[in-house]
Amino acid sequence: HTSSVGLPAMKDDPHGAVTNMANQRTPTVSLGRILDTFMEDLTTMDDPACSAKLADNTVITIHGDTPQNPLVRAGWPDGTPGNSNWIYALGAGHLKTGWFGGINRNGTVNGFNPATGNNANVSSDSTKEAACAAIAYAVARSDMRRVEEFYRGTDISGIVAPITL
Repeated sequence: HTSSVGLPAMKDDPHGAVTNMANQRTPTVSLGRILDTFMEDLTTMDDPACSAKLADNTVITIHGDTPQNPLVRAGWPDGTPGNSNWIYALGAGHLKTGWFGGINRNGTVNGFNPATGNNANVSSDSTKEAACAAIAYAVARSDMRRVEEFYRGTDISGIVAPITL
C-alpha cells in the first residue's frame, strides 16, 4: 500500500498549444478519461485507514514549474504577469472551493489572503507556503496538528474547509 503517488503528465512542449486548439482536444479528452477512470476505480476500493472509499479521501494536485502567459496566445510565452504561479487542487472536501487570486484580463494580478481567501495585493511567491500547507491539511484529513509539525506560517483558515461532524 502507498499513501502517495506522483505521476508526470503532459510533458510535451506547450508553446504551440493555444494556437491550434484542435490538436489539444485528443490529449485533453484522454487525460480527462484517465482521471475519471482512476476516480471510478477508487470508488470501488475501501480505504484501509477508515470506513470510507479511497475516492472519498483522494487529494489530487496539478501544478507545473513554469506556467505560460495566459494572456498571450501567439507562442504562449514563458513567464506570467507578476511572475504568478498556480496549483489546481482536488481536496477531498478539506479545501474551500473556488479560485484564490488570479490574473485579470488586463494583466493585473490578484494575490490572496490565506486567512480569509479574499483577494489581496500580494505575490504568489508570498502565498506558496500557505497553499502547500492547505494541501497538506487535505492530505492530513483536516488534522491541523499534523500540518503544524511542518508549517508555522500564516493562518490558512480562508482556504481550507472547516471540519464538519
